Amino acid sequence: MNLTLENFTYADYQKLIDEVETKEELAIFAGESLPFPLTASVLEIYSNDKSKIVFKVIVDGLSVGHADIVFENPAIPRLCRIVVFKEFRGLGFGKMLTRELVKFCVRNLKSKIIELNVLEENKIAQKCYKKAGFFYNPANDKTFEINGNNYKTLSMIYFHSTIIKD
Repeated sequence: MNLTLENFTYADYQKLIDEVETKEELAIFAGESLPFPLTASVLEIYSNDKSKIVFKVIVDGLSVGHADIVFENPAIPRLCRIVVFKEFRGLGFGKMLTRELVKFCVRNLKSKIIELNVLEENKIAQKCYKKAGFFYNPANDKTFEINGNNYKTLSMIYFHSTIIKD
């Protein structure tokens, strides 16, 4: 299987909109960064923001997910809004996607350090990120609230010298 990152364009908006049925589902991969419900106009603003690179994730010609890289700190890119679409979960695409994002940062951005945040309750994603070489960084944990529920995000960090394990 060949996983590639391609530019997220208007033609991709509906697939992401259809994937997110509730505010809580949106929070799982986007935190509080995108409003619910997702709309084409929201995604147009989001995808044209010059402080990030937004990708669709393609495996063997099929759109299987979404991710972006944010540059709040130019020296340390942050992987954000990482999602494998429901019908493609459990097939190893999360690990493949995370590794591809790391490769992109190291090769194209010359990154030595990469960050990401993951919901504390999302144990599957945490395991995936650890397998891709990320380590827990408690100094940058955060909390946010949606619909009266508090969510904690764990900060994880990758150092370029890390050896990626299978």
